[in-house]
Amino acid sequence: MRQLIILFWLLVLGAAGSGCRAETSGPEGTPTQRAYELQLEEARAAWEASRVEAYTMRVRYRHPGWHVQVLDVRVEDSQATVIAHSCVPRASCTVHEVSNRLLTIENVFQEAVAAATSGQIEHLVIHNKYRFPRIVTVGGDAVSWEISNFRVLK
Repeated sequence: MRQLIILFWLLVLGAAGSGCRAETSGPEGTPTQRAYELQLEEARAAWEASRVEAYTMRVRYRHPGWHVQVLDVRVEDSQATVIAHSCVPRASCTVHEVSNRLLTIENVFQEAVAAATSGQIEHLVIHNKYRFPRIVTVGGDAVSWEISNFRVLK
């Protein structure tokens, strides 16, 4: 009986101690939401340090109930201007108005951090050179972004 009590307390203490560790990966090595938050904090600091003031990019924007919107955007002084806008599949899709406010790197950071904080990020890819969220996939039927063709103007 004494051995069972000792075993019980060892298991309880072991379980309690395991809850104190900061996990950076979940099942099968997938990042946890806290790991995404840390990755985004680090990336935001590097992005801000790069002092990019003007850029162009292509944004593939997914919104619940919409076809994927494809927008070519020019951003200067944190103001986005849509240069071209289409959707896919082109033959049967509807182009929806997307607020220019949503189409800046700063906003993608805000949305990615909010999704990480609420535990909704499924996939995150940070741009190698400029350290912004290049792909943000949010769980459920939420909004997602994929940024490509990024070019610094000044």
